[in-house]
Amino acid sequence: MHATGEIGAIAVRKVERVRQHVRLEFLCGLRAVRQSRADADLLSALATSHSATAEELPALLAAQRAELTAGAAARRELEEAVAGYRARELHASIPPDARGRRVAVVREPAGPVERLRALALAYAGLAGGVLIAVVGEPPAVLLATAADTGLDAGRILKPALEASGGRGGGNVRMAQGSVREVVALEGVVEAVLRAAYSPPGALGPPI
Repeated sequence: MHATGEIGAIAVRKVERVRQHVRLEFLCGLRAVRQSRADADLLSALATSHSATAEELPALLAAQRAELTAGAAARRELEEAVAGYRARELHASIPPDARGRRVAVVREPAGPVERLRALALAYAGLAGGVLIAVVGEPPAVLLATAADTGLDAGRILKPALEASGGRGGGNVRMAQGSVREVVALEGVVEAVLRAAYSPPGALGPPI
């Protein structure tokens, strides 16, 4: 090579700062030309699929992202509203025990158990609410307890899971975990039910 002009086209692909230096990623020569053509083809295909020009793509994609974000927020609000209605209906159907606790067990054949979190939160927001949510696949359990029950969800669920070969934990109001086999779920549920019907403070927050 006798002159820098022999390098041909140069395409800078990436620029990033690393401490006090600047790192460049680039292609040159025929590789730069081929990659630039490929990028142009890809941009053209994306524009065509969106019935837009290449110049319109940034604004169009930004609008779609905003729409998706708004849709996700609206869906969460709707899910919370449905969970609240379901929680109140379930709460009303279960008479309180002598301590005022309304212990409910909700079972779903398939998870994830996080889908029942909104219901658990809503139920634990009601007087005496104790919700045990059980999912068969993957085998998991979620426990939520109202503040007036005197029960600590994390302290109840963690040892129940460990006794059945599972693991998990949480805080005073909500805890969750999983077990290896679905058959172990019943042992966990039974242990949690025993704790839920225990005297106030027996498994409550540590003093």
